[in-house]
Amino acid sequence: MATAFNEKSVKAEASAPGIAWQRLLADQRVKGARLTLDRLTVAPGATVRFEPAANSLGWLQLLQGEGKLKSLYTDRVSASHSALLPPGFNAALSTVEGASLLYAEIGNAERLDPEFLAKTRDLP
Repeated sequence: MATAFNEKSVKAEASAPGIAWQRLLADQRVKGARLTLDRLTVAPGATVRFEPAANSLGWLQLLQGEGKLKSLYTDRVSASHSALLPPGFNAALSTVEGASLLYAEIGNAERLDPEFLAKTRDLP
């Protein structure tokens, strides 16, 4: 059975000053979901931090706006950018004028690839 929803039908919750999260996809909404998918709205001047768990893989895609993604390096990002975040990798997105983005995380990624942790162990 299909489940239909969009960001307007999912309540936004504040996770930090200037950060609103909407959990679009998770096991609670779609049984058997192997990932979470969130839509984030970042207010002007705010910073949101990402750190996938030690056995998870993260991904983000800017939808609107631009900002600076800081990790090992700092890069300007806009709606044409996405980033893959390895397990335990710290990154922060700050924005002067505001932004919206999607953030997905595959938890327990080793269930999809038994060699996942060994393959990602030496990533920054």
